[in-house]
Amino acid sequence: MYKLFASICVLSLALTVRANEVIVNGGFETGDFTGWTVTDSPGGTGSFFVAGGTNAPLSGNTTVGPRSGNFYAVSDQFGPGTHVITQSFTAAANTGYLLSFYMFVNDYATAFGADTQYGGEADLIAGGANPLLAPMTTQFYYADTQVIGGIPNPYVHTSLDITGDVIAGNTYQLRFLESDSTSPLNVGVDDVSLIATSTSTVPEPKLLFFPLALLAGIVVYQTRRKAQAQS
Repeated sequence: MYKLFASICVLSLALTVRANEVIVNGGFETGDFTGWTVTDSPGGTGSFFVAGGTNAPLSGNTTVGPRSGNFYAVSDQFGPGTHVITQSFTAAANTGYLLSFYMFVNDYATAFGADTQYGGEADLIAGGANPLLAPMTTQFYYADTQVIGGIPNPYVHTSLDITGDVIAGNTYQLRFLESDSTSPLNVGVDDVSLIATSTSTVPEPKLLFFPLALLAGIVVYQTRRKAQAQS
């Protein structure tokens, strides 16, 4: 009886594992940058924009548009500059983190006979650090992908466990960066997700109700059997 009860308790503990989405508005479906911070280099042109359709908002360059839904984030400009979007989160103890996002980089600079752009990047920087100048703690993706024949590049999906890249209690910024030295360069971002999964085995009261109720039933049953045997 007690072995059965122990097994039930272990099952109840396992059921406490939860997965929660950390990123706010990861698909930009609010139609704006709710949850995100946009930062542009001083003196530069352009920025990141939330857009729909298959044309960059300033240059009109062709893109693949949203990866899903109606909107996506895309950088656009007429001259050199660096543009970033960031979202902060604080790493929790006893928690695993799975990062996923879709990103494309369209470098049109070769149309002007040069390709000296930096490109697009997804990385992690310290919380509170300058989004434009902070060194990355971890790089997740980088590309400077030329557009050939006017056909825009597709999204590249990145999915990886970043648990080992964060320290519990520390705050970080997830950063998507575009930097160009000529023009134009379009970096698209969509469907950003950061799933936090608790690895704690502390049971919740409602999860303990079932094994305790079952144990009580077993005790009552055993007591009645003994009473019947003695009568």
